[in-house]
Amino acid sequence: MNADTTIALFSALFVLAVVPGPSDLAVVARAVSAGFRQAVWMVAGIVIADALLIMVAITSVAALDGWIQGLTTWLKLLGGLFLVGLGLVSLRAEPTAHPATTDRTPARGASSILSGFLMTLADPKAVLFYMALLPAFTDLSQLGSRDVLLILLAATLAICSVKLSYAWLAGRASGLIESRGFQRTMNRLGAALLLGIGSVLLIQAWRAL
Repeated sequence: MNADTTIALFSALFVLAVVPGPSDLAVVARAVSAGFRQAVWMVAGIVIADALLIMVAITSVAALDGWIQGLTTWLKLLGGLFLVGLGLVSLRAEPTAHPATTDRTPARGASSILSGFLMTLADPKAVLFYMALLPAFTDLSQLGSRDVLLILLAATLAICSVKLSYAWLAGRASGLIESRGFQRTMNRLGAALLLGIGSVLLIQAWRAL
């Protein structure tokens, strides 16, 4: 992976992270109820889980590459269909209601990390998402250790920058984050990106068949 590819991957992950989801709203709720520091610990748990999912996606593709001829092409085809499907779902998704409480409740860093970690792993589509998204930027079966580190770095920076911003804004603009208009706009932005990346993968796979 070169610098341009890494920046492109970071940009895509950043835009997708901006789309308000359950983890974003959970971080906002934790910041409001237990303080910014506990929200930071929750984000750390989310990042650890995402790093684990990325490694599972990469190793799964590497393991299957020797068994399935033309794996990259089929992976792009299936990944494109998966991302287009996610884009259509996001386009039609209704804003998520998640009222935050203003009551302060004590919380420990370990419990916040564990909450973020388990919440991320609880989504069965997460590893499929990375298996579908990453082939748009690089050949997962040909990655070196440097490439893996760049992917993990891009994902960590994108996730942390967005979710920590949400946590910081929780006490200042939580109403904006939870507003239906903001969520609907971000859903459409994320849907457009998913549809675009999915379409590119489908075109690449079609040409390779």
